[in-house]
Amino acid sequence: MSGSRLLSDEVLAAIGTTASYRAPEPLGLASFRYFSEAIGDPNPAYRDPVGAHMAGWPEVIAPPTLLCETNQYTDLRRNADGYAGHTWDLPWPEPVTLIRGGNDYAFIRPAVADDVICVEWRLVELAAKADFVVATSEAIYTNQHRVRLVVNREYALYRPTAAPRPLDGSRSSTPVPAPPLDGEGAQVGTSLHTLELADLVAYAGAAWDWHRLHYDEAFARSHGLAGVVADGQLIGALLASHAHDATGPRSVLTRLAFRNRAPVYAGDTVRCIGRVTERNGPLVTLIQQALVGERLVATATAEAIER
Repeated sequence: MSGSRLLSDEVLAAIGTTASYRAPEPLGLASFRYFSEAIGDPNPAYRDPVGAHMAGWPEVIAPPTLLCETNQYTDLRRNADGYAGHTWDLPWPEPVTLIRGGNDYAFIRPAVADDVICVEWRLVELAAKADFVVATSEAIYTNQHRVRLVVNREYALYRPTAAPRPLDGSRSSTPVPAPPLDGEGAQVGTSLHTLELADLVAYAGAAWDWHRLHYDEAFARSHGLAGVVADGQLIGALLASHAHDATGPRSVLTRLAFRNRAPVYAGDTVRCIGRVTERNGPLVTLIQQALVGERLVATATAEAIER
């Protein structure tokens, strides 16, 4: 089925739609610690006042991707798929499955424990591809004082649920070797993360995202996947941690733009690699890849300020 057949007049009419949310409570220090544990990032700036001070912060800060990955601010009930986050609820002409295509995060100011998160969403574009539709949205995150914290441009892929194969291949498909990292700069260190089912469940709780694709084997297979899959934003969080490690404990991540290229399944080991491609004063630009074996599962560009 061509993706254009999903774009009825009723669906296209939703372009420009907005939605607003305000969290019912402050973020809280516990959410920082839980999220950092779930993504395997021991950075003391996310849990310890002394560690935060040593990293140049006056108080404990949130892991940079937490705001863009948590559904805590929505205060919504879980739907039939277990999801409790923002959706556009578009009037698709047939059942569709949502797959995260990637995000482009611009980090403006770290969140702190007493921030109450407010989010403004806007549906920017709907574009038909071969057998799916790409929905581009923009979310602006502020606190209760209207201080802008993060801008998140999100790419969601919708494909017919009845499609006979996963969008990006299955676990048993022939691995496609990752292309070499372009650029003249130095290669940065490698990080390894084995994502067992328990890790996917821990991340689901930390992100307030209990979608059944991330823990229910039968449900995932009924949606054309080879098994339980990691949330695409979890891979983004791993790439963010890798970028921060590569640029030093006092660095500030200012941007992460990543694209999910293939599913990551429970039991897979994700290897993050990268290369510095540009230095402009304190601003460092890296390109990154996330791989499972030789299979490319995500690519990213990160920017950080070294302090």
